[in-house]
Amino acid sequence: MNNLDDILAINARFRQTWDQSIPYILDNDPSIEEPGVLYAHLQVDPGNRDRLSIGQRSYKQIGRIILDVYVPAGDSVEEGWALIEQFSAAFTDWHTDDYRLRCDPPEYRTDDVEVNWFIITASVPYTAEH
Repeated sequence: MNNLDDILAINARFRQTWDQSIPYILDNDPSIEEPGVLYAHLQVDPGNRDRLSIGQRSYKQIGRIILDVYVPAGDSVEEGWALIEQFSAAFTDWHTDDYRLRCDPPEYRTDDVEVNWFIITASVPYTAEH
């Protein structure tokens, strides 16, 4: 596996488990920002790579899967948190069939610095062996 394989596996898992009635963008997709419409943005940050052994060319990639849910300002955050919980359930302790990519429980934060949005974020640490 390499970083692209990791990203493709993560994106596939997201698409399989996401409520398709909720708009979302992946990494560098064009923005959806429609006034008053809740949406999500999934990003994969491959992070740091550490060598696992001296003799072999094997590495441990330590990255993050980040989901930002944009709730329109003034709307209830209930639906946004429900989506974050759905995402968290899909990725907590998830792994690929070969166990080369493994996820840990997420961290959460909220942010209301955007004028028109309240943002709820889940950040899932993952480890991949390459």
